[in-house]
Amino acid sequence: MQRPRRRLFADQLVRVLNLAVVSSGSQREAPAGKPMTRFKELRRIELALEHKNAAELGWALDYCTMRCKLAVTVYMMRKQGKYWRQMESKVRCALENLETSK
Repeated sequence: MQRPRRRLFADQLVRVLNLAVVSSGSQREAPAGKPMTRFKELRRIELALEHKNAAELGWALDYCTMRCKLAVTVYMMRKQGKYWRQMESKVRCALENLETSK
């Protein structure tokens, strides 16, 4: 029996997000089969920007870059591309400010 097309797409997307979270070298990796929700990830990025934590900012930059690439390749996510590019630039600025202040 074939699975519905939407379910197949969702499964592929979850696999891509799991690979990106695990490959980014984050301190809090997603458990197998359970990706972090985007709300948790957004909160994590906001906390990294607020606390100026270099390790978390590095993770945030990797995550934002991954979301930008995903927004380009997945048609349904193209509207999110602008948001993730802006978030990526905020994280880059925070990292640059952190490096120059040392």
